[in-house]
Amino acid sequence: MKNLNTNFMAFNRHKRSPLHSSCPSQSSAFNKNRKFSAASLLLSLASLFVFLFVSFFHYQISLSHAASKNSSKLMALGKTSKTNTPPSLKEMIGQMLMLGFKGVTPSDKGSKDARILLKNGQIGGLIFMGHNMSSKTQITKLVSYMKKGSAKHLPPLLAIDQEGGQVQRLKEKHGFTTIPTASSIALANDQILALQTYQTLAEELAGAGFNVNFGPVVDLNIVPENPIIGARERSYGFKPETVQTYSSAFILAHRQNKILTSLKHFPGHGSSWTDSHEQFVDLTKSWKKVELAPYKLMVKEQLVDMVMVGHLYHPAFSDRDRLPASLSEKAIKGVLRRDIGYQGLVITDDLGMGAIKKYFEFDDALIKAVKAGNDILLIVDGKYATPSSISRIQNLIISAVKRGEIQRSAIEASYMRIIAAKKKLN
Repeated sequence: MKNLNTNFMAFNRHKRSPLHSSCPSQSSAFNKNRKFSAASLLLSLASLFVFLFVSFFHYQISLSHAASKNSSKLMALGKTSKTNTPPSLKEMIGQMLMLGFKGVTPSDKGSKDARILLKNGQIGGLIFMGHNMSSKTQITKLVSYMKKGSAKHLPPLLAIDQEGGQVQRLKEKHGFTTIPTASSIALANDQILALQTYQTLAEELAGAGFNVNFGPVVDLNIVPENPIIGARERSYGFKPETVQTYSSAFILAHRQNKILTSLKHFPGHGSSWTDSHEQFVDLTKSWKKVELAPYKLMVKEQLVDMVMVGHLYHPAFSDRDRLPASLSEKAIKGVLRRDIGYQGLVITDDLGMGAIKKYFEFDDALIKAVKAGNDILLIVDGKYATPSSISRIQNLIISAVKRGEIQRSAIEASYMRIIAAKKKLN
């Protein structure tokens, strides 16, 4: 705890300053007035020749190693456990899928199906919901069952929504600590207390076996009456600096426990008047540019493991009329990656939410989500967590690659980001 406090306090005090460097003056290697003997001159030339030859030799070796490294990057990041061959397109697509599942105990059919998918590399992770919970012992056993059944070279992302307040899957009745709402944390105006609170949260998650927490919420509280953010006290406030401060505490505590976090909901859900879980959300008249500030601040400080993109419509983030940011290249490849400069993992919000399923066919939404630049597709509905359903989804995306609708290079880039993130968990 002492180290974590020190890290966070150092982060708050940290100020960038220009780097100053000085180079001591050196005397000239050769003095024009100095006379060399013939023997000394020959010895010097011989030494110089040997030095140049050795340097050139090492340079050629380094070039060869660099070329070999670049050509085998995929293999190095995610080679199969039994061979040294690069992953297939189907395997890479599998890593892009994170599913919800039906099951409470390892003996349940839904749990068995999910474990088979993980073991075969058909999916990259699972999200655990309230219906998967009954007690602390049960939860820990179920998470361990999934983790141990996975391919060792591709550890699964085992995720949960554990923000605190009303969004807390692991509850007191399950044997876990009740965490205050984001609003309450910020109102207490105590950064160390916030850090200690989130340390408790992260330690309990790690103890249960989770390695991803879908938080913190960095939405600004633009509309306090907002039914999904403001009214549920999920925002730290309306000032970007306040959101940055307490989001940083959340993230640092989780990093101390090797748990990945996810900023949400890009490009900002705090100004909406409706809930994307239920219906189409149009931010055209309410969204403000300041809502991007938390993302810019956190990216600048290298405190972002993942960004969750919301099913939120605004012309500035949409490829066409009424297409949400989660399905638009303009939002992800344009604003998030190009303008803000974020190059890490991007995940969709649940593709089964009302803002998607009421307006798009499931298959169409999947293809659009990949084309938009999402690295991970989150599908909470457990009905898809079967080998046959996942094979169909994989083949659907493969077909889109074959006809040129999705670039194979985009799949490879997503795969490399996923594997790089997983390596942090070891």
